[in-house]
Amino acid sequence: MKSNYWEEIMKKLLIFTTISVAAFAAACGSSTDDHSGHDHGNTANTNAAPAGPLTLTNAEVPQRIKDMMAARGEQDAAAPQVRITAPVDGSTVESSTVRVQLVVGGDLKGYKPGMDPETKMGNHIHVILDNQPYEAYYNIDQEFELRNVPDGEHTLRVFASRPWHESYKNEEAFDVVKFTVKNGGANLDLPATANNGQQMSNANANT
Repeated sequence: MKSNYWEEIMKKLLIFTTISVAAFAAACGSSTDDHSGHDHGNTANTNAAPAGPLTLTNAEVPQRIKDMMAARGEQDAAAPQVRITAPVDGSTVESSTVRVQLVVGGDLKGYKPGMDPETKMGNHIHVILDNQPYEAYYNIDQEFELRNVPDGEHTLRVFASRPWHESYKNEEAFDVVKFTVKNGGANLDLPATANNGQQMSNANANT
C-alpha cells in the first residue's frame, strides 16, 4: 500500500516538474524573441542615415589667445623652417643616448624659440620620438639629447609651435628622420627621456 502511495506521489511530482519546465522554456523563448527583435530594431535605428547633412562651424578664438597674437606682431604670419641636422636620416647610432640638433630658419618675422622666465611660455619646437609624449624644446642653442633609447629603428619628428602649443602649418615647419640604435644597452624597464628628465616614451618594455 505504501509502495503504491509513493509511486503515485512520484508520478504527480514528475508531471508537475515537466509542466513547469515546459512553461519556463516557452516563457524564455518568447522573451528571447522579443529581445532579439528589439535589438534588431535598435541596430537598424543606429545604422540609419542622419536626418540631414552635418554642419561644421569654426569655434571662436579665445580672447586670451587673441591678445597674445596681437602682442606678437607679425610672428603668426611667419613661415619658419625647421630642419633636423642630427641624427642624420637613415643613420645608425651605437648608443642609447642620441644627440639632437636642429636648425630654425625661413621667413621668421620675429619668431624665435625661447621661454619667458615670468610666464614660462614662449615659442618652441615640439620634439616627438616614435609618436610618444613630446618635449617642448625652447632653446635650440642648448644641448638636447634623447636618453635610454632602446635598440631598433626610431622616428624623430619636430615642428615649430606657438606659445599656446598651436603648430605652424607651412610645410617647412615640420621635419622627420628615421634612425637606428644598435647595441645601445638601454634599460628596457625605464622610459626614454630627454636630458632634462622629461619622459619621451612609455616604458620601453611596452613599446
